[in-house]
Amino acid sequence: DEPAQPLADDSTPFYLNTQKRPWLPRPDHPRRAAVSAFGFGGSNFHCVLEEAQPDKPQSDWDGSVQIIALDGDSPETILAALSKWKDLDSWDQLTIRAAESRQRFDASAPCRLTIVVTRDGEPVPRMIESALAWLQRESSSNFAASPAGCFWGRGPTPGRLAWLFPGQGSQYVGMLRDWACQFPDMLDALAAADSRGASERWTAAGDRLSDLIFPPPTFSQAKRQQQESALRDTRIAQPALAAVSLGALRVLRSFGVVGEMAAGHSFGELTALYSAGCFGDTEFLDLARMRGRIMAECQREADGGMLAIHATAGDVDRWLGGLQLPLTIANFNSPRQVVVSGPATAIETFQRDLERRGTRATRLPVSAAFHSPQVVDAEPRFREALDTVPIRAPRLPVYSNTTAVPYPHDAAAIRGLLAGQLARPVRFTDLIQRMVRDGAATFVEVGPGNVLTRLVEQIVRESPSGRSVDCLAVDASAGRRSCSADLALALARLPPRGPA
Repeated sequence: DEPAQPLADDSTPFYLNTQKRPWLPRPDHPRRAAVSAFGFGGSNFHCVLEEAQPDKPQSDWDGSVQIIALDGDSPETILAALSKWKDLDSWDQLTIRAAESRQRFDASAPCRLTIVVTRDGEPVPRMIESALAWLQRESSSNFAASPAGCFWGRGPTPGRLAWLFPGQGSQYVGMLRDWACQFPDMLDALAAADSRGASERWTAAGDRLSDLIFPPPTFSQAKRQQQESALRDTRIAQPALAAVSLGALRVLRSFGVVGEMAAGHSFGELTALYSAGCFGDTEFLDLARMRGRIMAECQREADGGMLAIHATAGDVDRWLGGLQLPLTIANFNSPRQVVVSGPATAIETFQRDLERRGTRATRLPVSAAFHSPQVVDAEPRFREALDTVPIRAPRLPVYSNTTAVPYPHDAAAIRGLLAGQLARPVRFTDLIQRMVRDGAATFVEVGPGNVLTRLVEQIVRESPSGRSVDCLAVDASAGRRSCSADLALALARLPPRGPA
């Protein structure tokens, strides 16, 4: 609960570690660790270890989460196959049979079932009984998902799979920490971000970017707030999001998940263009740093703010007109949520007015009016940065925040649209509705948190098209569950939708 005094402050490089953290390589020396074992009989052993190689060779799996995957010609076939799992009475037996089921699984079969099971969950026989009862109720559906982690699908794929990439505000201290400890792809992405940003002085202490994403555990509320504040700094938040989103995308691709279209929210649009092959890893990480630096400079030059409001754009527009405030709707996030940007004093005035109206509004943790005329000076600066990077035509449709239609293929047009996005409104509602019209049926949020997943659900629920889509986030619990559980729930949800 509280470390001994020598470890209680920052006067020593040592700290009390209460949770696993990724151990990132350094270019100047290999990683070394010392392990001590003290015997009650007086035998003491001390071993100093050094890494045999700088790269992590394979993923770390403890087997505590498994996916059962079954396919068949009819619901009755799958019900009969699942009934045979009731005779399992140990986790070891289930692990072996689950691996065999995944190897045999055919995503093109007429009917498909996946079940996520955990070692510390229900006993195996009871879990299978629950799954059987659920499937008997849902087997007439084309697609069904249960809170317990059962996913059922039948018939052809309902549409295309779309990547979604979050923007600034989704980051949090320790985001996707388990992924960084478990997957070489995530660790390598973080190491690359550290390397590309080696010349940056992120803080007065000269921390690496990864040290700000995964700082040492702290026992002080003030220190905890300081860590969160550092990651909210635009200059740090945007490259941190880039590194983590890059790693998460690599991990998903290693499992064979392939996006057929892509979009991002604000900063996430840069990640979406990367996912479509418009630039490589190093160019993406460099552009994220440049964008963060330019936007941070705008924060210093203009005293602005942003306010998220749970109301329709029409209502907000009418209220602003009545008050004659110099504010702009910056984000059309969903039919019933918008964000306004503008001078900080006007934001405070409008927030007080909304409180009197009984309308819920939240001040965003930024000090600039992003996506408004107040940051228009950032556009030419970022355009200059984009001119230094070769840009290729996107290999898949990337939907623009500004136009809500796919990006053009011309490099100059891509640069102009991406730079202009900084000071123009994010038309996220229009963008998602257009993607659904163009065939998007499954949205996968790639990165920290689940903000975009919830927005898409709101948009589609109130869309006049009447089409149903499936939305999932790879970090659905925002770190409250283990990486293995969140990832398994995301991966298991996809095969019942049918073959890609």
